[in-house]
Amino acid sequence: MIRMVILFVIMTALCPTQVQADEYCQDLNFEGPRGKVCILPVKNSKTDYSLRMNQPGRKKPVDIKVTLAEGESFELERFRTLDLAQQVLVWLPLIREFEGHTLVFVYRIEQARWEQLPVRWVCRRRCTLQHISYQTTRSGGPPNTRVFYETEVDGQLLKSSYSWDGKRFKPLEIEEPRSRDALTRGYKEPPLVPVCKRTPQVRDAIVQRTGVACEKIGPDQLARIKSLSLDKKDLKQLKPGDFSGLSELNNLDMMSNPLNKLPAEAFDGLFKLTSLNFQGCRLTTIPEGIFKHLGSLKSLYLNHNRLVKLPVGALEGLNSLTFLSLNHNRLVSLPPLIFKPLPKRCHIYLSNNKALLHRTD
Repeated sequence: MIRMVILFVIMTALCPTQVQADEYCQDLNFEGPRGKVCILPVKNSKTDYSLRMNQPGRKKPVDIKVTLAEGESFELERFRTLDLAQQVLVWLPLIREFEGHTLVFVYRIEQARWEQLPVRWVCRRRCTLQHISYQTTRSGGPPNTRVFYETEVDGQLLKSSYSWDGKRFKPLEIEEPRSRDALTRGYKEPPLVPVCKRTPQVRDAIVQRTGVACEKIGPDQLARIKSLSLDKKDLKQLKPGDFSGLSELNNLDMMSNPLNKLPAEAFDGLFKLTSLNFQGCRLTTIPEGIFKHLGSLKSLYLNHNRLVKLPVGALEGLNSLTFLSLNHNRLVSLPPLIFKPLPKRCHIYLSNNKALLHRTD
C-alpha cells in the first residue's frame, strides 16, 4: 500500500498538470516550443481572472491578475496572442452590454514578467477581432516591431497599424471606415411606432412584405425586412417613425411620389440602409441632418425633383456614399463644403440644374 502511494506521488510530480476545463488557452510556437497563454478564473471570485503564461523550462507559471468590472464578460473565442520573439502580445476582448473593449498585455520572455499596456480599443457596439498580424526584424526586438490590427464593427472594417517601442504603441496609420454604423457615433434607435399607426402606404407595404396583419407585426417581423418599395403609391407625406424597427433594411425605393417635404426624423434607425431612391418626386428641399443615421448608405437618388437649395448639413452622416444624383433639379447655389462629409471616391452628378451658379466642396 505504501509503495502504491509513493508511486502515485512520483507520477503526479512528473506528469504535467492538465488544463482545467474552464481554462482557455492559446498555443505559442516561435522557432521552437513556447508553451501556452491561458485565461482562467480565480477560485471563489466572479470578477477576477488570471492571465497565465505556461513557459517550458520554468517550474511555475507566471500570472497577471485581470479584474472585470460589473457587467463585463470575456469574448474568449476572440482571445489572440502574438509571439514576437522577445515578447508575447495578448489581445483580450471583453464586452459590457453592447460596448466592446480589447485589453492589451505583454509578456517579457527573458524576464518572465507580465505587464498590462495602457492601450485599449473601444467600440460603442460589439467589436469583432478579424485578424492580427505583425512584422518584426530577425532580432524580434523593439523598436522594429509593427503591429497591424483589424476589427469589424457592425459590418464595417477598421484597420490600424502601430509601432511598438518597448513601452507603448505609437500609431502609424489608423484607417477608420467612414461607413461606421450610426450607433457607433452615439445615435439611438427611434421609438417603435405600431405599424397600424403609420402612414397608410407605408403600413400597407410592410403588411405586404410580412404577410401579417398590421396589429400583429412586432420587432421580429420588422427586422426581417430587407427591401421596401413605395414607388408610385401617391405618397404625399411621411411621419416620424414610419420606418422605425426596420433595422435590417438595405433598400428603400420611393420613386415617383408627390412628396414635397420630409420630416427630419424620417430615416432614423435605418443604420444598414445602402440604397435610397427619391427619383421623380417633388422635393423642394431636405432637412438638415436628415441622413445622419445613414452611415452605410451607398447610393442616394434625388434626381428629377424640385430642389432649389440644400441646407449646410444636408449630407451629414453619409460617410459611405459612393453615388449621389442631383440631376434635373432647380438648384441655384450650394453651400461651401456641402460635400465635405462624403468620401473622396463618391461620384456626384449635378447636370441639368440650369440656374446653378457654382459648386463649392
